Amino acid sequence: MPSYMQHFGMMKYGNSLGYSYYDFGGVFCGGDDIANPDYGLYKFKLGFCRSFINYIGEIEFDLNSVRG
Repeated sequence: MPSYMQHFGMMKYGNSLGYSYYDFGGVFCGGDDIANPDYGLYKFKLGFCRSFINYIGEIEFDLNSVRG
C-alpha cells in the first residue's frame, strides 16, 4: 500500500538523520471503540507501533480576534 511505504520511507529518512521517534499525529479513539469512524486510522497507526505517547493537545486561536 502506498501510504505504508510513504510512512516507512519517512521513518527510514528520519532514522538516517539520527531521529528515534516518528510522530503520526493524534489518535482520536481507543482500541475498544470499533464504532468510531476513526477506528481504521487507529488500527493503521497501531500497525507500526504497539504503544502511543500522549502529548498535550493542540492550541488553536483566532488570529483575527487578536488583531482587533
